[in-house]
Amino acid sequence: MFGKLREQSGNWRGDAATYTAAHARVRAEHGPASDWHCACGCGRQAEEWAYLGTDPEPKVSTHADSEGSLYSPDPEHYAPLAKPCHRSFDVWQAQRRTGVPIALVIAEALAA
Repeated sequence: MFGKLREQSGNWRGDAATYTAAHARVRAEHGPASDWHCACGCGRQAEEWAYLGTDPEPKVSTHADSEGSLYSPDPEHYAPLAKPCHRSFDVWQAQRRTGVPIALVIAEALAA
């Protein structure tokens, strides 16, 4: 019944998926991130699904816990990452969007 209500509310199906529903889609399609190794190649076990920023029409979360975060309703735009790699990737994405030179981003990532 709960799944049916979710579908009818418009936050689960189609492009109207909320940030939380989009991440639930990823888990439903690919399983828990912990079933995968980190996609960055660090050798760690993944812990979270990370939005890659590859959707040509990303959504912006309005939920209090994730407000302003970009996401996609399409599970194909996510990769499994370890928490530290996910945090570094999110910082890189934010810096890239704000025009910080990529050389500075790489130098900061290597220093971390």
